[in-house]
Amino acid sequence: MDDYINILENSQGIVKFVLLLFTNVIIGAVGFIPSAFVTATNLTFYGILQGTLLSFIGEVIGTQIGFHLYKKGVSKINPTWKVHSYWSRMQNNSVHLVFMYIIIFRFLPFMPAGLVTAGAAFTSIGKWHFMLASTIGKVPSVLIEVAIINGLMQTFNFSIYSALFIFLCLVFLASIFRRGKI
Repeated sequence: MDDYINILENSQGIVKFVLLLFTNVIIGAVGFIPSAFVTATNLTFYGILQGTLLSFIGEVIGTQIGFHLYKKGVSKINPTWKVHSYWSRMQNNSVHLVFMYIIIFRFLPFMPAGLVTAGAAFTSIGKWHFMLASTIGKVPSVLIEVAIINGLMQTFNFSIYSALFIFLCLVFLASIFRRGKI
């Protein structure tokens, strides 16, 4: 983690921007890694306005990539499994209803983006409708996340915040390993 921060600190202009954008996109595509740390990094290096814009663009591109990957995975699922009543109900929802659900769930900051993206992949919504709904829903979500992260950064210094984030990630991973989910 410190190596990554050192690379960013020593990078110039476009290289730093591309590294941070790539990190935002990867976290957005994976969907289950909290984006709070990278948002804090964006704010640290680029300030409120540009850092928020960088977080927003990265999350939107990342969720679109994640959607494509989840859709590809859903297409490979055994068709007999998809006829279960829960999944067939999801697939039979209208595009308009799914569109609205995506916006509503994206509004919620700190909502696992991967859950929303994976759920949408099981529906009939297309990539353009998904991207529009995700983009609309991400606006308040990213703004709320930035406000919270900025407030935390004003209260704690960056290294304390980073240590807290790493600790919470380790606790989360330990709980998953303990339950045998991985």
